Amino acid sequence: MTDLPMPSVEQRSKPPSPSSEDLFCCLFGSNTPFPVRFLSELTVADLKEQIKATNIQDLKEIQASELDLFKVFLLDEGDLMKSVKSEIEGKAPLTPTGRLAKIFPDGPPEETIHIVVKLPDVTGESFAFPLT
Repeated sequence: MTDLPMPSVEQRSKPPSPSSEDLFCCLFGSNTPFPVRFLSELTVADLKEQIKATNIQDLKEIQASELDLFKVFLLDEGDLMKSVKSEIEGKAPLTPTGRLAKIFPDGPPEETIHIVVKLPDVTGESFAFPLT
């Protein structure tokens, strides 16, 4: 009788662990990006809540659900206000149910603005902060 090698026990694949990195956002009309925590399992609606919590003073009169978010890849250099405007022109905002893992499958790239946040005005249309 010959000794046959025993097949190795197959390891079960584990689901990927949540990725936690910084996602840089910029309010439309502002030159100052800010970070929020990127967790791959979150939705766009969750991200809106994080953005609101991070900018509580600027967004105190606005509901998180009213924010329009746009995916961008902008270097943090030069006149960010001009770059942002041309980058989101004609784009549709991200849907609230979208998962960040699908929007950024490889995670957010470094040294980049990832999300532009457009605020509603009092009539329900989006607006920019005054460009003074």
